[in-house]
Amino acid sequence: MRFLLYIFLFWAYVSIAVASQGQIQVFEEINLGTIVSGVEYEISVGVTNNSVMAAKITTIKAFATMDTIAPIYRSINVEPNSTAFVLYKFTPTQNIDYEIYLYNLIEHWDNAYPVMTKVIAKVTHSNQGVYNFTDNLWGSDLLTALSGYLKNHNSFTYKMARELLWTSFDNDNGKVECIYTGKTVLVEGEPDFAELDKIGFNTEHSWPRSYGSDYEPPLSDMNHIFPSSKTSNDRRANFPYNYVTGQISWQEGGSKLGIDNNGKTVFEPRDESKGNIARALFYFALRYDNPFKFIDAQENVLRAWTKIDPPDEKEMRRNDSIAAYQLRRNPFIDHPSFLERINSISANPDFDLISAPIQIGTNFTININTIVEPFELILWIHNQGNADIEVKSVKLDYPNYLEPYIDQILTSAMTVRAKSNKKVTFELIKPEFLENNSTITAKITLEDDSFFSWEIELIDGLTSVENADESKSFNFIIFPNPSSSSLTITTEIELGLLNEISLYDMQGKLIDKNLYQIEFSDNRNIFLDTKKLKSFGNVFIIRFVGSGFDVSKKFILME
Repeated sequence: MRFLLYIFLFWAYVSIAVASQGQIQVFEEINLGTIVSGVEYEISVGVTNNSVMAAKITTIKAFATMDTIAPIYRSINVEPNSTAFVLYKFTPTQNIDYEIYLYNLIEHWDNAYPVMTKVIAKVTHSNQGVYNFTDNLWGSDLLTALSGYLKNHNSFTYKMARELLWTSFDNDNGKVECIYTGKTVLVEGEPDFAELDKIGFNTEHSWPRSYGSDYEPPLSDMNHIFPSSKTSNDRRANFPYNYVTGQISWQEGGSKLGIDNNGKTVFEPRDESKGNIARALFYFALRYDNPFKFIDAQENVLRAWTKIDPPDEKEMRRNDSIAAYQLRRNPFIDHPSFLERINSISANPDFDLISAPIQIGTNFTININTIVEPFELILWIHNQGNADIEVKSVKLDYPNYLEPYIDQILTSAMTVRAKSNKKVTFELIKPEFLENNSTITAKITLEDDSFFSWEIELIDGLTSVENADESKSFNFIIFPNPSSSSLTITTEIELGLLNEISLYDMQGKLIDKNLYQIEFSDNRNIFLDTKKLKSFGNVFIIRFVGSGFDVSKKFILME
């Protein structure tokens, strides 16, 4: 599922703070409010260029509390006196409060410096009524909460449980499939288990009866029992699950019995069932406190199987059906990502505290002729770990003819908290002259005496007025933007110099020219009919290519 979240369209739901860096303004903080997990969002960070010189924005790093966030285009150009948007794709999987940090490099007037945008969001699960007790819980807290939820489910006799599975939950139009081999048997009406046994079918306990499922209620807990062939059930016996790497003594339908890399006898289910089995065992371990520690040696491989074989519609329907009777759901089918917030089910559920300092950029350039005195030098440290970082010292080495002062004097340790960042700001007086340009070195020392250093080159190479005017002449202004059915494009160049106009959707796919109409109303204005474009989305890139220029602009179509 995909959801386009455009900052400039949803003012009622999104709050924005804007930071100004000279003639460039960048969204500094965006609050997305409450959003839903499992949905792809498109986050748009606005960059406004109030100068007569084009700017380039390049994504350096993008961090989220969990999950990944990626730019759609790593670099964009912001034309003079215009606004452009850096677009990111983000699909949250957890019901937690997210903090997202987006670091971009601005290149403008020979300057190159980093800027940061913070995005915050409260993420809920679509079935939040079931799992709202897990909001923002991690480690042992989450494990305890899920375990408590699973207690005291509505239980049945073993005969009743099997009848429900064989006649309904695992019955697909009269056919029941073996969890291990894929073999099917015809079952219509009430099952005759004695007759099924004669033709080679029975019921498998994924958590072996000899390891704690031979009594009620685990014996009849439908979350871990499955129809199976007698042969595969017998071969599996009570062996643990793992990958078979040798000495295969039995195999059928993709499942096999053999030894693993450690020489131990293990059973490997077919690929289609690996995730189902893993989620059943994680459920059982939480519900019944991991009897006989059966899951301990298997946990790592079971975690891997939940990722390579995620829940499909059939497994999710089965979970719904069982929950309607047992009144408890398997949380690892609904949200396999819960496992990512639990370090271990068999050992310590809490994560080790580890700091992970990350330096944002290493070398930057400042053109002293384009800055206002005193000017700010901003550096960023990001901590992607789950433990705070202490900064011992902040130092600046500089040429003798510079007279610097620091607006952040480090009198005590500075803390960079977990999953967050710290901005270090220096204010400097601009030199009257530079000999062969100069380099400033900023050094930040951490508590373990490791350090980050940045080299900032000061230059005096002002871009010429001719170049600035030339850049401005290649500007294209689109209005109205957003538009409903048509728009006009105005430019300072002669349209005779324009070689090509092309349209792309937000995935970069070229749109057939037969689907839109372009008219040149005079030598400076272009009319674009967009009525047929709405089936492709509501955000597009229009590209202008001519002699000495290649400019792309974004426009939006309203419903």
